[in-house]
Amino acid sequence: MPDGHAARQVDRRVDEGGFKDSRFSYELIRATCYAPYGGAEMVALAEQRVAKYGERAHVFVGDVAVIAAPDASFDIVVDYDIIHHIPPWPQALHEIARVLRPGGSFYFEDLFRAFISAWPIRALFDHPQATQFTAAEFRTELEATGLSVCQWRELGTWGVMGCADK
Repeated sequence: MPDGHAARQVDRRVDEGGFKDSRFSYELIRATCYAPYGGAEMVALAEQRVAKYGERAHVFVGDVAVIAAPDASFDIVVDYDIIHHIPPWPQALHEIARVLRPGGSFYFEDLFRAFISAWPIRALFDHPQATQFTAAEFRTELEATGLSVCQWRELGTWGVMGCADK
């Protein structure tokens, strides 16, 4: 993961997972979560949001391609438009699968090559072009990790949101 990305670890468990208005909405009850965030401002925001959980929640900076956690450490991993920034994105998916506990879930929302490579997006944003993937490539790699895709909603050729369980 590029420098400045953090993750949120929350001692809670997911009750129900679902999607609403292109955003993930789920009730956290007791789980350990790993959710990548970008930049120092986002790290501070994550720290504010998990402060109410006291010692049960922690924010840390790490590399999603080499997650510094033992196998089967997390109930939930969340990708919110981050994987397409990771040069070894297939390795990142394998790491996510490695750190998920049996029965754990990987919630994802990410962008595809067709969106990132469109000229207006290239002109407005600095996205690495070499790390982009198609829907088929992303799903194939998810399944290669041993995760089972249980929800998959493509947003045309621009992106996807869904869930894969271990």
